[in-house]
Amino acid sequence: SGINAEYGPQLQGLVNKQRLTILEAGESFSTVSSNRRRPRTLFCRLSSNHKTLHYGYDIPVEGNTCPTIDELPDKLNVADIEDVVLWKDQKRQRERGLDSPLGFSIEYSHSTTGPENATKPLYFICQTNEVFQYWTDGLNVLQKKDASNAIAKEHLSMLLEMEIKIRQLDILDIEGLQMPEQAPPVPPMPDNFNFHNHYNFPPSPAVK
Repeated sequence: SGINAEYGPQLQGLVNKQRLTILEAGESFSTVSSNRRRPRTLFCRLSSNHKTLHYGYDIPVEGNTCPTIDELPDKLNVADIEDVVLWKDQKRQRERGLDSPLGFSIEYSHSTTGPENATKPLYFICQTNEVFQYWTDGLNVLQKKDASNAIAKEHLSMLLEMEIKIRQLDILDIEGLQMPEQAPPVPPMPDNFNFHNHYNFPPSPAVK
């Protein structure tokens, strides 16, 4: 539609920006360790300039208090990200035991990582589907793509609907029409219905 073509890119930009804001706030994930008997956590957050992912393993998170960037010892340049791999879409990942539907990996070149991590991607297992959609979309936005998961499409549709309603109100205002604050009262019933026969309306069907 016309309004989608006119406002769609702008509203998509708002959805994309909101995903990056979520990445800036940070999130705690489960992750895969070399010793699979020992569960580990990974906390990750995006820098405010959107150039670096800061992360750390087994960082204590208490309540709603998240680790600051200074408390996260490792970092990854966003420019070094080569791909974001969704485990549910990759047979080779499932064969390696990476079979969580809420799991994904960041594959990267290693200009900011030491030799120890040179060939290892970062593994993320999200706690909820919402976190999974927000983070995979946010990482795609960092790679100059649009957020396109189901929640992003829902948010974009809501924004378009709001824009349509705002434009309708603007049209009324331009034409000098005022929207009443309250619904008008229902008019009373007429004294009779003689006008029905006067204007030769066809007779109403008999009620059986």
